[in-house]
Amino acid sequence: MDAKALKSSLKTAVENIKLKKYVETVKICKDILAAHPQHSRALVFLGKAAEGLNKTQIALESYQKATEYAEDGDMLPWQGLCAFYEKHAPKDPTLLSDVYTKLIELYSSNKQKELETKYKLCKHLLNQATYTKEVAAKCFELCSQLSDEFEQSEVRKGLAELCMKSEVTEAKVMLHELCLLLSQTSSFPDDELDLWETHTKYIYEKEEHLKLVLQWTDKMLRAYPHCSTFSVIVAEIHCQLSVCGSFDSQLVDLATVKLNLLTSQLLNFFNRFLPGAPFTDSICPEKLSPQLQCCGFLFQARKLFEMKSFKQVPAVLEKALLALNHVPRCLSTCVSTYKQQMDDLKLLLNFKQKKYQEVINVCNDEGNAEFVKRHCRMLSISYIEVGNFTKAESMLGEDKALQGYMELKQDSLSEAFNLLTAALVESPKSVEVNLWLGQVCYLTPERLSEAAKYLLTAAKLDPTNEESFLFLGLYYNKIGDKTKGLKCIKKAYSLNAADDKICLAYVDELMALGYNNEAKEILVRTTQLASVEHCKWAWFRLGNLMIQDGNFTEAANCFQQALRSDSKDSNCWECLADSYVKRGSYAPAILAFTEALKINPNSFYSKYSIALSKYKLGLNSESLEQYLEVLSMKPGYIPALKGLGDVHLAVAREALNQCIYGKAVSNINSAVSYLTEAAVGRPNLSCIWKSLGDALNLTFHLPLNSRYKCPQLLTDITGSSKDLTSVEVDGRTALAIASRCYSQCSHLNPNHSQSWHDLAVNYLSQAKLLSEDQKEKKRSMLLSAVQFCLKALSLDRGIAEYYNLLGVLYLQPDIFDALAAQHYLILAVELDQKNAVGWTNLGSLYLKQDKVTLAHKAFSAAQSADPKYVECWVGQAMVAQIIGDNEAMDLFRHATDLGHNIEGRLSYAQWVLQTLIENKGDNSEYFKYSIEKLEAVPTSCYALGNIIDMVPVAQAFDTYGLLLERLGLYKMAAKALTDCVQIADDDCPNMVHYRSNLARVLCKTGDYNSCLDQLKLQAHQSEYDVSVAALACYKKRAYSESWEKYKELLEMVESDEMKSHIYAALGMLSVKCGDAEAAKTFFFQCSQYDAASTQGLAAFCSLALLTGEGELAVAALTELLRCPDDADTVRLKCMFSSYMEALKGELFVSRNHLLKGIHSNPLDLALHSQLLTLSVEHMPESSESVLRLCDSVNSVQMLAAVARLSSGHVTSALRLIQKATHTYPGDSSNWVLLLCVVRAARSAADTGHMTDSTESSLLAVSNMHRTDMKESLLEWLNYFTH
Repeated sequence: MDAKALKSSLKTAVENIKLKKYVETVKICKDILAAHPQHSRALVFLGKAAEGLNKTQIALESYQKATEYAEDGDMLPWQGLCAFYEKHAPKDPTLLSDVYTKLIELYSSNKQKELETKYKLCKHLLNQATYTKEVAAKCFELCSQLSDEFEQSEVRKGLAELCMKSEVTEAKVMLHELCLLLSQTSSFPDDELDLWETHTKYIYEKEEHLKLVLQWTDKMLRAYPHCSTFSVIVAEIHCQLSVCGSFDSQLVDLATVKLNLLTSQLLNFFNRFLPGAPFTDSICPEKLSPQLQCCGFLFQARKLFEMKSFKQVPAVLEKALLALNHVPRCLSTCVSTYKQQMDDLKLLLNFKQKKYQEVINVCNDEGNAEFVKRHCRMLSISYIEVGNFTKAESMLGEDKALQGYMELKQDSLSEAFNLLTAALVESPKSVEVNLWLGQVCYLTPERLSEAAKYLLTAAKLDPTNEESFLFLGLYYNKIGDKTKGLKCIKKAYSLNAADDKICLAYVDELMALGYNNEAKEILVRTTQLASVEHCKWAWFRLGNLMIQDGNFTEAANCFQQALRSDSKDSNCWECLADSYVKRGSYAPAILAFTEALKINPNSFYSKYSIALSKYKLGLNSESLEQYLEVLSMKPGYIPALKGLGDVHLAVAREALNQCIYGKAVSNINSAVSYLTEAAVGRPNLSCIWKSLGDALNLTFHLPLNSRYKCPQLLTDITGSSKDLTSVEVDGRTALAIASRCYSQCSHLNPNHSQSWHDLAVNYLSQAKLLSEDQKEKKRSMLLSAVQFCLKALSLDRGIAEYYNLLGVLYLQPDIFDALAAQHYLILAVELDQKNAVGWTNLGSLYLKQDKVTLAHKAFSAAQSADPKYVECWVGQAMVAQIIGDNEAMDLFRHATDLGHNIEGRLSYAQWVLQTLIENKGDNSEYFKYSIEKLEAVPTSCYALGNIIDMVPVAQAFDTYGLLLERLGLYKMAAKALTDCVQIADDDCPNMVHYRSNLARVLCKTGDYNSCLDQLKLQAHQSEYDVSVAALACYKKRAYSESWEKYKELLEMVESDEMKSHIYAALGMLSVKCGDAEAAKTFFFQCSQYDAASTQGLAAFCSLALLTGEGELAVAALTELLRCPDDADTVRLKCMFSSYMEALKGELFVSRNHLLKGIHSNPLDLALHSQLLTLSVEHMPESSESVLRLCDSVNSVQMLAAVARLSSGHVTSALRLIQKATHTYPGDSSNWVLLLCVVRAARSAADTGHMTDSTESSLLAVSNMHRTDMKESLLEWLNYFTH
């Protein structure tokens, strides 16, 4: 491309850039660069176009190449690169700095451009975040080359700001130089304040000549009069100048007031007078001298005293004294002056802190008459304050003011008024005289109105005297102006917050006016600053405020702190106990009240509170005793009467849960008696009527036949009776009285929702007790209960119990409404998801509607909410019972174990009885676990017995009687079954069953006549009834009647097994009648059936053995051996086989038969006894081995003792018979044998061996054991007494 075309292309490129046609520009520049790759202007234009197209990387590369190929003096590439960097800041700031430097070099011929670029370079360098020596030097050099003053000032300010960010020494030095330059032209605007503050602090730290610094700071203070930094520096310089010379406090005070400097800021300066502090070098080239240190500390102590910071003064004075000890001896005058000032300040400090005895001691110990004379007035007041009026009077002289003050302290108000009035004439401007005269008028009722005049005068004369404002506040409070009183006491507190008397008055006033938060702040601050022994009052009041705020734990801590200073304060112990009670910690509360009683044994409040706390802990018996002691101190005390009623009510509830109904009734009677007495004393207390209603409403859960004692005052519906004499009422009447008590409670407190709820519950209880012929009344009462419950809900809709009660009410048959019941029960569980009662009732509703799945879910939710709630387990058991699950019995048993519940216990008993009747097999795992291992029969019998009186249902009594019969408690069973027959109606379909059960049990008790009477009442006697009647006649020895009954029964039965049993009974009856041949005939007929009676065969065999008919006995035994094996049959087989072999003389074979039976049934006592008898009588040599086999069976211990004795082991025999006697003390056989063994032991001890008489006596005892021991008991006793 030739030069002309190149020039034309460049011109076109420039025009396109102006028109922002960057694409065409890029194309043109690329064409140029294709021909001239190193053409710098084409590269510049390309970079400009690329920048316009936002291709910054291409633009940067183009500019950089342009600067590489640029000719000397060509500024355009550098200008383009500079503009690019200014628009797109590079990551490395030095790149732009290098470009500016190059442009400055190129602008050497253009002074204006050069200065502008230098200014830009300075601004760029100053924008860097950190200070560097090179940057600062470069900026400082360029700034000096700028001609415009404004630009120079801006650069200097920027450089100063950069230097302020650095802690480098060079930066501080440069900042100082810059500030000196700026101060020549600056008008000190507000935006430069930080700069001048930094500069002033720098020169204040570095300048040795304080006066030069003071001149500069004064100049800054005039420019910025409101800047506290300059004020502080000016004040500190004045102080240093004063300290470096003589101690001139007036100069410092004037500087402080002039500069409006806070005293606390001034004190910060003196804190720097410590040895080694960095500030000491700024005062003078040498270390601060001890004299100056003492001066500084003394000045600080005075300022603290003026601020009434008395607690800090002693520590500062100690430092001053320590510094004074190092002052050279040549300055003895200075030392004595400082010592005198410190002593005076200490004495004044004690006086201001009202440590009057300390003032007296110091003056007496000083021994310096000049010192005492100088402080004579202070000493006189101290003597007056401590009550040493004699000493004070000797020092008063003619000072009428002090004389009047002494009369004031002696309560001679009239004389004090006269003396102080005279003193006031002499010194009308005396603050003390006006203050004391105001106190006299304040204490004198007839001069009370004059007190304000004198107190106001004292306050005006000395606005810093706190006592004037204190008594002025007390005066305003006394005349009823609480607002002014509070303001004055607050002023006194602001003047001297360390005075306990003022602080106490201020706190009490704040608490009296309800400003508890402000009082709490003061008390917290006081307790933090003061020691425990000096602020008991603060801890005590802070604890009371914490109780009011509900912060009971902090309150307890406060009272504990108060007790650390005075552990003998009974009021503080009671307050500590109250805080424990408030937070529910009743056990420590009782301990605290007990400590209060140790200090004050007659404290009525402590005794009552202990009784109440023990009631809250459930210690009802102890609480009862405590309440009775309270009543003995103050008869008729209403809270104690109510407390006694509540305790008896709690005991009644416990007894009811334990099914001790008599105890419950007794305690209900006591509760009603005490609560009635309380209600007579304070009939307007709703809580008493509520407790009275609760006590009477508890009768619903007791048997209906229970009787209660109620005062006639309660039974009189008209309310006219005032008689407290008790009359007996039944449960229904008690509930009616309870409803009137709840009504009275609601009348007294109509906005108490719980009383309306209780009234609804009472009406529901009354409705449940109404009979079927009172349906209208029952419906009316239920509807009233609904209205009462709705009233409770209108007062408080946030209690799930109310919705639950509404659901229960709508579940009652007379007003049954499934939708309403479901609605309210769902609301109850939605309001409280852990509401086990609501979930259970909802499950009952679903169960009633045959919605078993929903019922199961509801009962499961109840179990999750409260696993100990009995009713939900009962409901779950009913669900299992409906679906036929065997776990129903386990669920009912678990409900029985959990607690008192009628449905659960009755159902469990019926399940146990059903399982026994079905008799699934004594060897089945289910039977062994559910009946035997879990001891189901005694458990269910005990559970049912506790609630049987609450269930007037014949079936319940029948179940109870059958379970008692199973346990062998026949008399109790007969009573229960008798009640069952009496409760049941004559037309009851189960009456025949009930009478049969009763007749059977009566027969077992030996009441055969009653048994037969019951059977006679049966319209139609079954086979079972006839068999029981036959047995009863047999037992009562009416053999002919029994014979007839068995004959009748023989005609009724069809079963071969039953016929065999009947023939066996006839055979036994024939034996009793003495007809052995007939008996053999009947026994023979008994043996002819396939299912022969084992008892009949055993009797047949016995009869044959007794009559000596061996062949007949063998035949009977042969038939017996063919019978199926069970426990009883095996015993009979082994015993008769043993008898047969013994008759043949085969003793070992006989013994083996017994051993075989014992091995098959180790717990068979009869086999053990027979084996021992055989061994002792016929095989004594083997009695020891037999004894080891049978020693563990309790019922054969006597035979075991005989076996031991027969083998010569007298001591062992004695031990065994002693054990048997302890086990069965009512068995006369054990006592007789014990006599034998004792005699044998005595004989063996005397002769060394057993005598023949002893052996024969043992044999007689053994024979007596096999026959009837009782018939010859007296003979044996006579024998052993000889």
